[in-house]
Amino acid sequence: MKTLAIVVPCYNEEETIHPFLEASQAVEKQMANQLAFNYYFVNDGSKDKTLEILRQVSKQCSLSIFLT
Repeated sequence: MKTLAIVVPCYNEEETIHPFLEASQAVEKQMANQLAFNYYFVNDGSKDKTLEILRQVSKQCSLSIFLT
């Protein structure tokens, strides 16, 4: 199976991370037989709770990785 790597740049995105993941995971379910998805979130020095949320997401979803 092919893997789609999604790189997501993040700067002060605390309000958009969860909606983004919900929308992406809906597409992921539709394409489960065709593609595996990996998410790479790149935190670029956010001043809000972006990094904290990314840490939580990476614990909940084994295919999510965050870089800072």
